[in-house]
Amino acid sequence: MAGRFAFNHPLLMGDAKFGRRFGGILGMPSAFLIGRDGRIVKILRGEPKKRGLDRAIQSALNS
Repeated sequence: MAGRFAFNHPLLMGDAKFGRRFGGILGMPSAFLIGRDGRIVKILRGEPKKRGLDRAIQSALNS
């Protein structure tokens, strides 16, 4: 799939069982901002707007 759509970031596909197991993620798209320590810093649900994504990244870098 990544080759077909030329994603430049990891893509994970799962079913409802997988979504429940990992925090109830059932809506798509969902994006996770992962910190340098490997922990989830922010969950972005729906299509992220550039401004909101920029703010989330900046906030993560400052913390």
